[in-house]
Amino acid sequence: MEPRIEHGERVYVNPALPPRRGDDVLLVNDNEPGTWKALVKRLDRWDTDNWHVRQYSPAKEFTLKKRDWPKAFVIVSRASR
Repeated sequence: MEPRIEHGERVYVNPALPPRRGDDVLLVNDNEPGTWKALVKRLDRWDTDNWHVRQYSPAKEFTLKKRDWPKAFVIVSRASR
């Protein structure tokens, strides 16, 4: 997500805040017991089945399935390590 969020920065999320268009979000996949994966992206929109997101470097727009990435947490702040 550089330059919006630099590599190595910590992000802080509010799990109670519903995501909105244009929010930077932490998408989480915890479908496998004992493991999880996370992505930081800009949320463009969503529908019943998909998140429509973008990244900046390299610039790209794409779709992620909600069944694979069921959680989207709004990033409320960030801090350097």
